[in-house]
Amino acid sequence: KVGVTAYTAPVPTAVTPSVGVTTGQTLITLTGTGIDGFTALPVCRFGVRDVQGFLSSGGALCLTPTAPHPLAATVQLSISIDGGITFSTSSTPFVYHRLPILSELRPSIGLATGGTVVTVLGTNILESATLKCKFGPSTVDGNYSSFNGGSAVCVSPNLPIDVYSLSISLSGQSSEHSEPLNYTAHPPIVVSNLEPSAGPSTGGTSVTITATNLINSTFAQCKLGEEGQQESPFTATVSADGLTAVCVIPSGSDGEKPIWLSLDGQDFRTNNATARFIRAQQPTTSYLQPRYAASESGTALLIVGSGFIQTTRSLCSVASVYSPATVLNSTHVNCPAYAISSRSRSQQTGNFFPDLANAGMETLTTGGTSDRVVKFAMDGQLFSSSSLTLTYFASHSVSSISPAKLSVSESATITVTGAGFRTDGADAAVLRLGSTTSTCTVSSSTILLCPFTAPAQGIALIGELSLNGGVDYEGHNSVFLLTQAARPEVAAATFQSTFTAIDITFASPATDRAAFRNAVNGSTSCGTDATSPCHVITERQLSGTFDCGEVLATESVALLGDGAGCVWADNSTLTIFLGSTPTLALTDSLLLLNNTIMRGLEVSLPLESATGNLTLTAPMPLPVPAPAVQAKDVIGPCDVLTLSTLLSSGAAGRTLTFTWEVLWNDTASTITEAQGAALNNSINASYVTSDIQTATLAASEVPTGTIVLRLTASNWLGFSTNITRTIVKSTSDVPTITIDSPNPR
Repeated sequence: KVGVTAYTAPVPTAVTPSVGVTTGQTLITLTGTGIDGFTALPVCRFGVRDVQGFLSSGGALCLTPTAPHPLAATVQLSISIDGGITFSTSSTPFVYHRLPILSELRPSIGLATGGTVVTVLGTNILESATLKCKFGPSTVDGNYSSFNGGSAVCVSPNLPIDVYSLSISLSGQSSEHSEPLNYTAHPPIVVSNLEPSAGPSTGGTSVTITATNLINSTFAQCKLGEEGQQESPFTATVSADGLTAVCVIPSGSDGEKPIWLSLDGQDFRTNNATARFIRAQQPTTSYLQPRYAASESGTALLIVGSGFIQTTRSLCSVASVYSPATVLNSTHVNCPAYAISSRSRSQQTGNFFPDLANAGMETLTTGGTSDRVVKFAMDGQLFSSSSLTLTYFASHSVSSISPAKLSVSESATITVTGAGFRTDGADAAVLRLGSTTSTCTVSSSTILLCPFTAPAQGIALIGELSLNGGVDYEGHNSVFLLTQAARPEVAAATFQSTFTAIDITFASPATDRAAFRNAVNGSTSCGTDATSPCHVITERQLSGTFDCGEVLATESVALLGDGAGCVWADNSTLTIFLGSTPTLALTDSLLLLNNTIMRGLEVSLPLESATGNLTLTAPMPLPVPAPAVQAKDVIGPCDVLTLSTLLSSGAAGRTLTFTWEVLWNDTASTITEAQGAALNNSINASYVTSDIQTATLAASEVPTGTIVLRLTASNWLGFSTNITRTIVKSTSDVPTITIDSPNPR
């Protein structure tokens, strides 16, 4: 008797996951009715291949066998709950697939805070309800998309800042993940600057965004607009060094809006919108001042129009030669128009605009012109259409002005002679001398007639000429006007009390401390370019001690002695320090050089400088020589006789002249005439061959007895004084006394 147990036939309704790799070993859960109501182990049939499973509370669990085909296949999955004897008549499909091969992540970068939607492209990506995405250590649910023949869509989790491996698994099981691609979790972007900050509303402005935490990304995008009202994104390109991003502004409505930047093209939350961009109508230009410019100096342009906006990139274009623009207000713009010719006629200019790039250079012949269109761009890129034209004219040359010298406050008509003076009458010719301007009459292209009144002081004024109505002046080093000032007058030339120096004092007006006209800054190359502008006259100030030959005639300098020097004590006092062995006497005079010592702060002419012979005076009373003799009163028979005049005074700053006499016939003398004559010769010979202030005689040269000497001292002023001195030469040695002291000094 055999027992038979009746059971309800199983009906499988779902399998999870419904996909698995062709190599098998995917753990699936089969659910339905009648599956878990029997005690026998279940058997799963994948097409024609059976595998034994086991029961769980959720249904039957089985490991998939290998696929019937190595590429891919869909098989029907049925179940047996009687040990494989009978199988369910119904089944559910199971899809075998090859392991996905990933080719691209869109985007491959996102904020570390997560939320970036990543589309994973590749092959072998099938629809699956169990699709998983793995970002490094974190696994999240994914979704299938039919895009590009099948792709996975993953939302990035919150991750530490780093580069991660991103892979997918269609079954959701870790053993079936694909080979990964790199995904970067980046920190928030902080925008710090935007250039340019404005552009035309028609679009096309290329803006450079400076920000921190930039990473090179092909998915970067920009947006314009307030938060919640942002426009459609547009492409951004991140620089290779990760410092800036560039995006091209599309067309849109006028107004100022924040600009946002995203590296993944999705998340624009973290920029704080610190940079703002202004869309505005393209500016219009209507008037240009000046309309003419000298070719060798250029000019400063004033453009009048409407809609001007200042940015750090605002530019003017003069025939595609660009220069920085300064927007004064919405209707006025300043910008330089560079010189277009090398400087040959014009040696200097008050306004000089060199084109350091030498773009658009050309040579204009005398009388030639060159017309160039002027435009403005607020963004430095998209220039307004314009009918404004700047006409360059060949720079003029000036050869002379006449008269070249005027008295202070004198009025005259100055004739300017040169070449290239404009005769079209479009702009006035203006002569500027110093700070005074004069509108000239153009007599011809080579002659101008300019009324002028000289200033009330002696000064050198450069001749500068404007041929565009006084806007720009070009100057010439060799052309200047001198106005004549009163000459400095010498008040006195007096020896100082020591007679080693002479003070020359000047009455009011004081001198200019001997400022000399010199080659321009000592250079012959100034004025050839913008880095070495010339000044009409450069005056070099003599400071400290200088060669007296700068201010005195050669014959006067020769009297001062070797090593003499001059120094300006102040604007009214010139001090001459005498050198060694001067020969200057009170009866001599000093001769000043012409055109050297001039009026203070004014350039004087040759006839208006201090000049003439200076009569010397001396301080009173005049010094009288005071001779003094140092010698022993008594010397022994073997002693030398030393005579010194070192303590003499009254030399008046030079050397005293000494004369010795032996008074053999004096009543106190005991030596003979012959002895006196011999001694006299010995003393004077000693002064000639030795120190002129000390004579040393050997004992054999000094006779025994009482000797009376007369010393006469004379100074260079002509004064003399004499004294006598008695010396005894003994026949016996003179005792020497020594006093010991506990504290010798």
